[in-house]
Amino acid sequence: MSLILCRKMASMPFNHSKLNTRLWSEQELCYCIYNYPLLCMEDFLDDSLFDWIETELRLREMASALRRMKRSGEAIENLMLYILQESNYYDVSEVMSFGSRVMELRRYSKAELVRMEGQLLFKAEKYAVAFEKLKESIRLTDQQIRKQADPADQRVLIEKKASVLCDMAVIRLRMNDEAGALELLTQSELVCKNKRSIRMRYLINGQGELSDSEKEELDLLKKQAVLRARSSQEYLELEKLFESDSIRILKESRTILSRWKNNYRKM
Repeated sequence: MSLILCRKMASMPFNHSKLNTRLWSEQELCYCIYNYPLLCMEDFLDDSLFDWIETELRLREMASALRRMKRSGEAIENLMLYILQESNYYDVSEVMSFGSRVMELRRYSKAELVRMEGQLLFKAEKYAVAFEKLKESIRLTDQQIRKQADPADQRVLIEKKASVLCDMAVIRLRMNDEAGALELLTQSELVCKNKRSIRMRYLINGQGELSDSEKEELDLLKKQAVLRARSSQEYLELEKLFESDSIRILKESRTILSRWKNNYRKM
């Protein structure tokens, strides 16, 4: 996708690969940094971005300052703050709020930050990349578990690992891989018994050690989800197909399947 949020567009956009978004202006750059700082904290602020700022946005002083800051080892959040301050797209209170949010992110461990990044990518419908980020979070969490001597703190990390495996199962479900999701839920329960994986398993195949009241609650949630799905545009398109003649069904189904395949490839 691309944003349309600018006073003056560049002749060539800059591609934010993690969000699959093309940036056309200084204002769009600020919008991405302000709303998705976690996705801009690693390799986003590099020479390719600085070159684009210099050549396409014609902001040579900003590009030079960013290069100097990067070479001197300045913290990434300071580079982001500099861009927001110089652009004047957000007011002073908003920039200060952004600074507080970024500082808050620094309180999380690397494993937690990677997990949060995966969750953001999932919301952006970048499923394959999100899945890989969560796998990386598992690897980093395993390292923390091995180094942790305190049993209570180790238990907390183990529970986080089980929850990340559930996150990965959600992605598998979104990619129509029910078997893969169930396998990940089994792994989660082997790591430690947790209610989230049990509830998810019950929603998928009706199995799980749950009380009758919990099953009733989940059955209701599942029924509501089915009703919402039946009112979706995709479902209505399929219903219309089956009301058509057989030749039209074949023709239109190919079109829908082609669109679905293209959407899947984008994952």
